[in-house]
Order: sequence, then structure tokens, then C-alpha cells
Amino acid sequence: MDAEQRLKDLHQRLELVAGRHSQSEIARRTGSSRNNVSRYVRGAKMPLEFGAALCTELGVNPAWLLMGEGAPWLADSAAGNEKLAGDLLELVEAMNAVARMRLGSLTGKHHLRVLRDLNDALKRYEELREQLNVRTSPIFSDLLQQYGLAVNANDLNAADDLGRALTQLARLNDDTELQARFDALRAHHQYIQGNLKQGIEIQRDVLFHALSRGRISDDSLDEAHNLAMSLYQLFRHGEARRILTAALALAGPDELRLPAAGLCQGLLGVIEIDMGEVPQGLTRLQGQAAAHPEVYFGHSAGFLARAQLLAGMLSPESALALGPPSRSLATRVLQWAVWLEKPGLLKRVLRECVGSKPEQLPEGFVFARYARVLLQALEGEFDPARNFIREDVGARSVTSAEPIVRFGVPMSYCRLARVCGDRPAALKQLDQAERFLREVPAAFTPDVIAVAAHHRNVLLLVAPEDRRRAELRSAAGRFFTEQVGKGFGCFMQLHRMTAA
Repeated sequence: MDAEQRLKDLHQRLELVAGRHSQSEIARRTGSSRNNVSRYVRGAKMPLEFGAALCTELGVNPAWLLMGEGAPWLADSAAGNEKLAGDLLELVEAMNAVARMRLGSLTGKHHLRVLRDLNDALKRYEELREQLNVRTSPIFSDLLQQYGLAVNANDLNAADDLGRALTQLARLNDDTELQARFDALRAHHQYIQGNLKQGIEIQRDVLFHALSRGRISDDSLDEAHNLAMSLYQLFRHGEARRILTAALALAGPDELRLPAAGLCQGLLGVIEIDMGEVPQGLTRLQGQAAAHPEVYFGHSAGFLARAQLLAGMLSPESALALGPPSRSLATRVLQWAVWLEKPGLLKRVLRECVGSKPEQLPEGFVFARYARVLLQALEGEFDPARNFIREDVGARSVTSAEPIVRFGVPMSYCRLARVCGDRPAALKQLDQAERFLREVPAAFTPDVIAVAAHHRNVLLLVAPEDRRRAELRSAAGRFFTEQVGKGFGCFMQLHRMTAA
């Protein structure tokens, strides 16, 4: 919410006060002029002293007046909130006393008295700050509980409102444990809204706070997992791996048996697979699946399915039955059906994994739309694919600052153009994808299936006599040979094709 909207809301609450008390009465009881009260009600900037007087003289709840939280009148609030209001007002008065001090006065003859007054005001400020901290903690804790329920229920409207109120309340409270809980929930809130970068910055602070206590707990491991997951989704696998490895190394035997340690181990296995250490990562992930079947055959079934598909141990049809339906599983199986480019399989996966059910991907999800367009192209309907490539959303994606996106978009368009038989357009997209792939910084780990799809495009589009792209074709052959050597059994057929 911007400053203009906050000011507008504040004056709407002031109008409510003016509806209960006449402006003359407000002026008399607050010590303001009638004209000034009229100006404040009409929208003029309201001084802090006037707001404080409203609370002390008219019983207005300061939390409601400033933030819109709670009941408008202190008489309608809990006794603890009444004490909080008094502390707030005393704190304001103490702060005003400090603000009225003039350092220039220290050069005059009354400097000793000024110094004593300043010291007394600051001491009172600290005393009131501590009282305020005690009074706000129960309210802070209660709002945190409500915020957590809203975030976990994906009730984003309520979460946004509670988050704003807690941000204001956090400025009045120094309880480090409550602040840490708030930061953890804020990070998760950013995560479910898709603001991964903002969430990562908050999660770093949360993890640092957890580790600064000198021991690894379930909460510490949970925060390490959350931060690593956000980094993983941004393809920053190396950084995510270092965080998980460090957290697990700091954990003792008892902590390693905690559920959060299992989540860290499982995600570390996923990352190891993506980074080419397939046997090690698969062993780690399968071990966690055996220890925590409710996770890896439940909401995280997609991780296990993808790992086994990459290793060549599982068919897509078997992957669909790996566990109860979930978006995690739907996402990975749909990605695999797109990779295989088999119309029958793709049609089935779209039918079972895309729709309006909670466990399905929504129809508007861009990858689901892409999969449907690819199916039409595989069945001979080429116009939808050509239109998809021309869409503005695609043009905007190509100019994205994210290096993985810059590579992934032309790679995907190249596949559509190839399936449509438009070789010139496909080669144009192929060259662009290759350029962007070379520009991906070493800190990022592109999705192995996306890179494989690019190299398959090379093999299917670049003729042996094409000297300009001869190195691309040789690199594609080396890619599949190397990946099979690392344990990616899913690429065996392409490896054999290049070897022949």
C-alpha cells in the first residue's frame, strides 16, 4: 500500500471519530482550534500530538487510528491494549522531549541542566521502550499465529493485510524470537507469491539468526531447506548445495534424525542429480523416500519421479502412479511428456495433469499451454504453434534478464518450429538458444532436460554438410555421451544414435 493510500485510510478513520464526536468537542478536548480539526478531517496532514490527544482524551485506539487494526475505541479493546495505548503515548511524549533538545544549547550557561534533561528523557524513553516491548509481545504473537494460518492456507488477501500490520508492529517490538518467526513467515509469504529473490534475502537473515544461536535445531534445518529450495528454483544449485551441506555438517546425530534433516538430505540429492552426480544423488534421495514415504510419495513425489525418469528406471506411465496426484508430480510428468514428443502420451498426461482440481496444473499455466500447442503441432495442426511463437508474452520473455529464461524460450520455440517443419525458423531459434546458453553464468545450473532438448534440436536440424554449425553437432554428440556416463540413462537412445 502506498503512502497516499495510507493517508487516505487514516483520514477515513478520523472521519469515523468525527461522526461520534462533534468537531467542537474534539477541538475542546484535544486543545486544538476548531478550524484545525476541520482541516484534519478534510484531509490535511495530522500532527502526531493531535493523534495522541485523540487517544488520551477521546479513548481512540492508537493501533486502529494508525494501522486500522483492532477496535476503534479503547473501551472496546482488551485491557492489555489499553495499557499499550498509554505506553505508546508516553513513548511519543518521551521521544518529543528528546526531539525538543537542541545541541546548540550545550554551549550556553544552562548546558548542565540541558544535559540532565536530555539524560532523563532518554532514560524514560528506554524504560517506556521496554514496557512497550512487553505489552506488544502478546499482540505480536497472536497476529503471527493468524498470519501463519493465512499464509499456509494461501489466503493471500488476509496474509497481505496481516503482513502490513505486523510490519508496523515489529517496529515497536524487540523480541528476537518473535522477529525471527515473522521473518520466516514473511519469507514463505514471498515464496508462495513467486517473489523468490525477495524471499531469499529474508531467508538469509532468518538462517543467520538461527545459526547464531550456536546450535542446529529443527527450525534451523527447516530454514536451511527453505532457503536452498528458493535458490534451487532460481537454478542457483551450487549455492543451494553449499547451504545444505553446511547445515547438515553442523547437525549432530540427534538433529540428523529430525524431519527437517530428511528434507535437507532429499533436496541435496535432487541437486546432486541435476549437477551430474546421478548415482550419489539418487541413492541419497531414495534413502529419504524410504525414511519419509509420506513426503516423497506425497507432495514431493515429483522429485522422486523425475530422478528415476532421468536415471532411466521409470516409465512416464509408471510415474503417474507413483503416488497420490499432486502438482509436484503433474509438473514433472508433463515436462517429461513434452521431452518425449509422443502424441499419445502427451494427450494422456494433459488430460490427467491439467485442469481445475487442486492437484492439477491450471489451464492458464504457460507450460501447460505450451504442451497443448506442441500436441496440436505433433498431430499436424501447425497454426497454433506459429501463433504461440508470435505472442507478445514470448517476445517479452526473450528479453528477460534471467539467463535461464533467455535460453529456454528460443529453445522451446525451436522445438515447435522443428515439429511444424519450418526449418529456417527453427534454425534461427536454434542459433539464438545456443548463444544464450553460452551466456549462462557458471553460478547457474540449467535444467538438464532443457539443455538436452536443445542438443536434440541440433542433431535433428543441423545437416552433416552444414560446416557453419559443425561444432554444434559435435558438441551435441559429446553431450549425450557424457550424460550417459554420469548416469542419465534416459539419454541412452540419443547416445547410440550419435555414436552410430
